[in-house]
Amino acid sequence: MIFLALSLGTLTSLSFSGFKYKIHVAEVIIPLIFLIILIQSWKMGTKLQLSKAKGMFYLCYFLCFIYSIFTYYWSDLGISVIAGSINLFFGLVTFLLAEYCFKYNPDSFITANRILIISLLIQLALSMFFGVELKPTDLETEYNDFYSFKVTATTLLGDSNYIAFFFGFGLLYEFIAKDKGWILFVIINLLGIMLTISRGAIISIAFAFFVYLYIMLLNSKVKMITKIIIFCNSILLLGSFFFFFQYTEVGITFWNGLLLGLGDSSMNSRQYLWDEAITQITLQPFGIGIVTVNIPHNVILTSIRSLGVLFGTIYLLLLSFPVFYLLKCSISHLSNKRLAALIAYLSVFIHSMVEVFFFDTESIIWSAMIISFIFANSQQLVNQANKEENCQCLNSL
Repeated sequence: MIFLALSLGTLTSLSFSGFKYKIHVAEVIIPLIFLIILIQSWKMGTKLQLSKAKGMFYLCYFLCFIYSIFTYYWSDLGISVIAGSINLFFGLVTFLLAEYCFKYNPDSFITANRILIISLLIQLALSMFFGVELKPTDLETEYNDFYSFKVTATTLLGDSNYIAFFFGFGLLYEFIAKDKGWILFVIINLLGIMLTISRGAIISIAFAFFVYLYIMLLNSKVKMITKIIIFCNSILLLGSFFFFFQYTEVGITFWNGLLLGLGDSSMNSRQYLWDEAITQITLQPFGIGIVTVNIPHNVILTSIRSLGVLFGTIYLLLLSFPVFYLLKCSISHLSNKRLAALIAYLSVFIHSMVEVFFFDTESIIWSAMIISFIFANSQQLVNQANKEENCQCLNSL
């Protein structure tokens, strides 16, 4: 229900003293579900138990939330920074909500994410092929063929570059995890990527996929037969892409449009935003608050610009936790599902280096669910590893 609500975007908006805040469907659903779970837990006498790592993580996130409120007192942007603080608040609530959701069934995240992907693809189809205007678009502006196509790729959740994050994550996860029905959802996510024509998504997916190949092929604990299967599947996949883009009419059109898009001025505009963000950080090292004004399309610069050098770095470390976990954890202790989630999240994090993510309500809620999904099994994996080590010690005795 939460992920379906995410796909529906904004419900309405409120205005107060020149301050306008968009109320999202998920912001209505999440408090209701959280309240129901709290009442049920109180009746059953269930207590929330957190490991030290989780407790420290949530404490740091809470401090970032509190600090984002205090930026109001020195930010030139006034009360508009409160909207960003509300976003972090919903992220905090989502983390706590996920503790209960994933306690007994962590894999429910997979079903929920598939519902989100299906909803987005249906909305894309309605927008691009049936002329349904889900969000206002500037169709009167003259674009080249590349952007004429992209501008129609809109959903209630966001435009083409934004929703490409979700399709990119889904594509990598489904391909690596190979849950029941994975082939269908690989196709669905691949179709979504093609319709959005997001260059950032394509590059980040390719980078994360090669990281996956490197991990699997060079890891001594992975069986040789598994390496051969992975290598053959990868060659088959790359060969299919090459054939599609070079020898099919649709693929050639898509590829030419992509190359044309690479020559536009979007990187120049990003460079301007990056330079402006660096200047703002220099002038205000304590942060200007989480706002939507000239967001620098880079998670590092946005974090530090928004929350200052100290708390911006802390928030960035919280977001990059799955990346560090991927590098630290032994692959032999990761199931396909956990490895798939980590690799897929890596693509999202890389993609956020050139696009806006992790600072609006939907992306904060969604990423909180992903991190909680990884967290829900990390302790279990550690316990399993310790158990195996103890068994080996007993056997040696």
